[in-house]
Amino acid sequence: MVVVKLGGSLYQAAELRPWLATLKALSQQQNIIIVPGGGPFAEQVRKAQQIHDFNNVIAHHMAILAMSQFGVLLSGLMPSCQPFSFPTHPPATPLLSIWLPDKQLLEQPELVQNWDITSDSLALWLAQKYQAWCHIDAAWGGSLRLLPECSQLFGQHLAKADSLCFDPHKSWAQPKPASILLYKRPMKPMMSIDANYLQQPPVASLNGSRGGEAFLPLWFTIASLGVKTLREQSRFPLAQAQHFAEQLADRTSWPIYTSPSGIVCFEAPKDLTGLVKTGMLSQAKIARKSVYRAVFISTLVRSEELISHLEPYF
Repeated sequence: MVVVKLGGSLYQAAELRPWLATLKALSQQQNIIIVPGGGPFAEQVRKAQQIHDFNNVIAHHMAILAMSQFGVLLSGLMPSCQPFSFPTHPPATPLLSIWLPDKQLLEQPELVQNWDITSDSLALWLAQKYQAWCHIDAAWGGSLRLLPECSQLFGQHLAKADSLCFDPHKSWAQPKPASILLYKRPMKPMMSIDANYLQQPPVASLNGSRGGEAFLPLWFTIASLGVKTLREQSRFPLAQAQHFAEQLADRTSWPIYTSPSGIVCFEAPKDLTGLVKTGMLSQAKIARKSVYRAVFISTLVRSEELISHLEPYF
């Protein structure tokens, strides 16, 4: 059984229907459960709480129903999907199911009733209830686990996952092949989808991959600098990202989207492709909107320098 979280950010995405079609095809091999995010329905709960000032217990209940609303929408896009509610067990035969969370979750003592419990948290919780394989992609944000002030972003989720990936080259400037895949139990019996690169030594499947020598620079970095220095190096780009977002907010009215991992996205009324070509910015999409993206990944990326290049466009 595989549990797949479909985030609410896909609500307006062109990829939503193709994703559903792909999951439907894969469900011919094994059971797949879709866990819907809250999307715009959860955003309405947040706005309602700001207006009416009701407590987090009520907001948590409403957010659960927001996930269910998105689930009903998904079942409308893929009528062959089978909606179900916990603790009903999905059928044992290969099938694509959609979980519709309801008030029964309020009776689960291990689930706190506030905004700390997200749809991601509930996807992990459901995967554990049905003993499904749970993989966490911490390729970019995994380094934040080293920072005590960011521990609330992870809770106990990392310890509960069956597998975890982390890419030190993204946050610690290590050689690109130094990627890490950790797992608790043999993956082969769990994987009916063709993913040989997860079951064999990387050199057998991935061109350019290397063996243990790729980790020597990472080992040397940790051994020579120590954890304290790595923490300081991790905090610097986060502080720069925060400063950059604050400067943008103070000096423009552009919509800004921040991430705890040091990525700042924003919309701009002017064409910034010149800065994209220089590599200072990149482009992405959020809810089908084109945005510019500033990635603070090392001590080489400075907020003031980036702001100075943006000033002519303010």
